[in-house]
Amino acid sequence: GMGAKLLPLPWARLTYNRDMEAYQLDITEDELRSAPSFLADKDFDWGDRAQEEELHRHYGVPPYWGF
Repeated sequence: GMGAKLLPLPWARLTYNRDMEAYQLDITEDELRSAPSFLADKDFDWGDRAQEEELHRHYGVPPYWGF
């Protein structure tokens, strides 16, 4: 159902739009469909570098800590 699957995003793919007072995300439908995700009742382990590296590779942005 809706909200059962969550998609973590790297900050580097978000742009703040002052006019809209919101973040904008520039991703393709294919990126969204194949994006790393987790179930809403589970936490994404931001301390797991392997998961974070996969996330950043998927979105084509370097991780904040560098490779």
